[in-house]
Amino acid sequence: MELPRVILADTDLSYLLPLVQRFAEKFGDSISLEVIDNQEYLRSLFSSPQKLLALIIDENLYDPSLRIHNIDNMFLLCESEEGEKKDKNVQRVLKYAS
Repeated sequence: MELPRVILADTDLSYLLPLVQRFAEKFGDSISLEVIDNQEYLRSLFSSPQKLLALIIDENLYDPSLRIHNIDNMFLLCESEEGEKKDKNVQRVLKYAS
């Protein structure tokens, strides 16, 4: 049986590493956690159909075309509360809030 896939996508590794640690502590081996810090690799990956439990992605990497994939939960990491709401089906999360 395949594990549910979760992708963390952000070009700031110093932000991603503590987040990866939290996911590892919380979920352990019950999910397949993928970390993407390269925009070109992200585009390449999503050039074919993907099925994910969750995609947590920096607002600068987000593209509305991601909605065509089978993604159960999508979270947009934002640096401020202000700004354009890019998609009503994507939950905005303040990136540096605890």
